[in-house]
Amino acid sequence: MESFDDDVPEYMSNQPEQTTDDENSRPWWDTDDAIASLTLEKSVRPDETNAELAKRLLEESAPQAASSIIQLALHSRSDSVRLNASRYITDLLFADDKNASAAAGWEKLVGEVVSTAELLTSNASDAARNGLL
Repeated sequence: MESFDDDVPEYMSNQPEQTTDDENSRPWWDTDDAIASLTLEKSVRPDETNAELAKRLLEESAPQAASSIIQLALHSRSDSVRLNASRYITDLLFADDKNASAAAGWEKLVGEVVSTAELLTSNASDAARNGLL
């Protein structure tokens, strides 16, 4: 049976990347390349401080990072990863004081969902114990 996760591209999976002993394969994270890239960044802008460089790199990477978090929230194979990514996104959205009422509404909704799930689980457990399921 095909699952929803079968449609998720491999790069969006939270499964560890398969590595091979093939000398032509590249690891997902190559520390030598990363160091060379930082050295190049520093040589292109020699007057930039380390803090300025770090801030610029973070700002430039923010759209891709946001997309990664969104993809995890939507497509991760792990329930806890999807929940944590979703929680992170909603926490950011409701961080402003002007969004406090929306955050309160969100908390109420989540609380109701959790309470309903606990009630259904409890009722199902009771029914199973009594041989009704």
